[in-house]
Amino acid sequence: MESKPGFERQVPDVLRVAEDREPLAAKLEEYKSRYQKYMAPEGQLDTIYKIAITQELVETGEAKKEELRQALIAQHGHIDKTLFESAWYVLYDYITTAGRTVIGGTGLYPENGGK
Repeated sequence: MESKPGFERQVPDVLRVAEDREPLAAKLEEYKSRYQKYMAPEGQLDTIYKIAITQELVETGEAKKEELRQALIAQHGHIDKTLFESAWYVLYDYITTAGRTVIGGTGLYPENGGK
């Protein structure tokens, strides 16, 4: 685990989810609905990163930070480290606290007020 500047706790380099991936699958659909295919990717990196991380969690039950980072660099030619770290932290918080410590956003359970 490594400490992230600006974040209050340690965030692991591998995220894992329990058997119930349904809430994350719903979150993935929400993220995909935010993506605008006619808008430049550079203006949507936060959404792109959240989609990539969430999709990996839903499909395999885990996401490995360095593998995803390299895949995103290969796909987009670069990565915005700050946005990627932020997206990683948001997904970490969603799977560990259902989004209780994320400020803003819709949370993992939007039907319950985002938490």
